[in-house]
Amino acid sequence: NCIKAEDDFFDSGGDSLLATHLVSAINQYFKGSDLTIVDIFTERTPLNLTLKIREKLADVAEQIAQVLLKIIREKS
Repeated sequence: NCIKAEDDFFDSGGDSLLATHLVSAINQYFKGSDLTIVDIFTERTPLNLTLKIREKLADVAEQIAQVLLKIIREKS
């Protein structure tokens, strides 16, 4: 079997229990993504989940940038 980027998680055989496992695996692999079960139900394809992860990690990157800027300013 092959799952493509546009394939729906639930149409591909996913269910709420597998969604729980998927959220856990994604959050372990992509630290800071903080996906929820709701994200699996609303962003049902691998492509949409990728975009959601990218959005959440961009927020983390912005927070890191702000901390870095603060550290640099304090050092000066």
